[in-house]
Amino acid sequence: MAGNHYFSNVEMTDMHLMYGLANCNSREARRLYQQTFPNRTLPCHVTFQTIHQRLRETGSLSPMKVGKSGRPLVVRNPEFEEAVLDEISNHPEKSTRELGLQFHVSKGTIWNILHEQQLYPFHVQRVQALLPRDYLPRVTLCQWFTEKCRDPNFLSSVLFTDEAKFSRTAVTNLHN
Repeated sequence: MAGNHYFSNVEMTDMHLMYGLANCNSREARRLYQQTFPNRTLPCHVTFQTIHQRLRETGSLSPMKVGKSGRPLVVRNPEFEEAVLDEISNHPEKSTRELGLQFHVSKGTIWNILHEQQLYPFHVQRVQALLPRDYLPRVTLCQWFTEKCRDPNFLSSVLFTDEAKFSRTAVTNLHN
């Protein structure tokens, strides 16, 4: 008999499998479990029913903590982390706060997942707005560049970078 024994997720999964093989007969499930896993602690037949009912009601093998308030703890597993990484890959503009709300976890949990993958959230920062006095120097630069491009070797000596985005209204720094 198991008494107050704590069962691992693997053990509880195996118990649930035996319960299914026994057509939800807990005593038969216990017998199958004992035959299949003779070196494991043998649970009470009621444990099989309890695990099955818990899975149906909560979708989790772990028992709910009584009297625990606040946001439920999320067990980080590869599937959960992959879902977060897929979402940030598909929507890089989302904040850690938005991802936390979407996945029902704290933004700190999201931050930890991103940090472990060496991904860091960035904040778009406006650096400069274009003013009327900027027009002439920009036109001059464009004319100079156009003239230089007539030399076929010129562009091979230019360093192009994607660390800043230029638009008509601002220069946006996308580099942390």
